[in-house]
Amino acid sequence: MTGRLAALLREIIAPSAEGVFNVRRLSDGPAYYAGRDSRDFAAVLIGSSDAGRTVPLRLSGLEATFSTSYQIVEAGKPPEMQTLTAIICTSRASDVVAYFANIMESLLPLLGPNPSTEKVAETVRQLVDIFQKLRAPARRSMVGLLGELCVIEAARDAAVAIGSWRSDPDERFDFAAGKVRLDVKASSNRQRVHEISFEQANPPDETAGLIASIWIEPAGGGMSLFDLLGQIERRIAGQSNEVLRLRSIVAGTLGDTLPQAMAWCFDKQLAESSLRYFDVANIPAIRPPLPPNVSSARFVSDLSGCDPLNVGDFTESLVSAERGLLPTA
Repeated sequence: MTGRLAALLREIIAPSAEGVFNVRRLSDGPAYYAGRDSRDFAAVLIGSSDAGRTVPLRLSGLEATFSTSYQIVEAGKPPEMQTLTAIICTSRASDVVAYFANIMESLLPLLGPNPSTEKVAETVRQLVDIFQKLRAPARRSMVGLLGELCVIEAARDAAVAIGSWRSDPDERFDFAAGKVRLDVKASSNRQRVHEISFEQANPPDETAGLIASIWIEPAGGGMSLFDLLGQIERRIAGQSNEVLRLRSIVAGTLGDTLPQAMAWCFDKQLAESSLRYFDVANIPAIRPPLPPNVSSARFVSDLSGCDPLNVGDFTESLVSAERGLLPTA
């Protein structure tokens, strides 16, 4: 993610006539444009390899029309008619427009140089699904999400980490890869004192339970959520399922707070240097059996006196998919 799309959208002035887009070309090859319509809504316009038609979409915050003839006006060139798919952000809020530009920059490379109308339509449907998640309230804190993303960024195989990441914030563990169960505990007070559930401390038989403890502190000049997602996406470039899963889980976690949260900055160096992994078998915890008529429990555990896991030794017994979730020793 370069931020080029957002910059172009800020430069473009809305046309006065309906059915017209003022545009800037996004690439030298196929027809990919940044544009604005007569309502001053930001848009991305895409040419396709066929003339297939798909029913237009109009939802809260987003519109899409497929294989439609539009007049486009590019600076320094005469107006021309092109058949294009137009994906339009129908919000004028600057943070929402910036998020629209950011996620489109992630999705466009997945389409390839000459996409079919159906492939463009599928990408739009995935974009709609992500935008729908922005209508719900946040389900986890920014600190917690950044902790999980830092674990993904630290993993030896980011694609494996994303594939094993929770689909829902209410899942018992943040990551599950083969026999490995990993939960991330992020703290903003530089203490390894974390709330842990009985189930996290006592994972199922034949599995290995781990806690990743990390410090996440706000820092005005630090790394933003925008930049961290960009770092992770560079490691999974071209892997469409992983890119979409990453974006979908982030949207489902932060909900309507996400557009503003993209600019939230934290101390990445502190996070990296503080990341430690612990075997749940060796931490202070409530162990089975629970008292009669008690089915679950949560407790606060101080890990400051616990020895961190030797990741190198631990991963020797794991298969490649499990090792991919953990950092290189």
